Amino acid sequence: MKADTVILVYPGAAPLDIFGPAQALAAIGNVTYAARTLGPIMLEGGVPLVPTATFGAIDQADLILVPGGEGEIACDADSPEVAFLKRLGAGPKPVASICTGALILARAGLLDGRKATTNWLARAELARMGVSVSDERILQDGHVITAAGPGTAIELGIYLTRLLKGDFVASLMELGLEYRPESLMGTGDPALADAAMKAALAARFRYAQ
Repeated sequence: MKADTVILVYPGAAPLDIFGPAQALAAIGNVTYAARTLGPIMLEGGVPLVPTATFGAIDQADLILVPGGEGEIACDADSPEVAFLKRLGAGPKPVASICTGALILARAGLLDGRKATTNWLARAELARMGVSVSDERILQDGHVITAAGPGTAIELGIYLTRLLKGDFVASLMELGLEYRPESLMGTGDPALADAAMKAALAARFRYAQ
């Protein structure tokens, strides 16, 4: 089958990484939630999701989006998720990731020779994988788009809308979503947070150990 947008889903994926961009992308085309099987999966926080297609059923896609989350570690180099990305992600159609989804792209070889961003706590791990890492919120290098932490979810959805449908449609989307982010606590960027706060988060994060 040919899909408009494919969001790759797996147990332990972050709901915001999936549903934030999907809020925008579903307004401009069909969103297919692809997984190894059609059986229900549990996302982070106990959120259930029923996939709408298996990886094997999809042979074309206008856009592929890869979320991050605690379950990302199971999407290793030999996983069906990485095999799917190798098969369909080589281009020229856009492939995007958010948060630690960039690590899955790297395992698929889609970040080879490219610059990318990810959650600030995973940047060192992405660099260890041989990727040139940036601290930008959203970064496009060729047909690959990477976004930082889950807080970029709606922003990424609008960015991808502009990429697929142009400025006017993306502007309508931004207005409809009332997207005008402001940092409520003033700590939404690691450059603005103190050392103790960053250490407290790092102690709970796999790749920061």
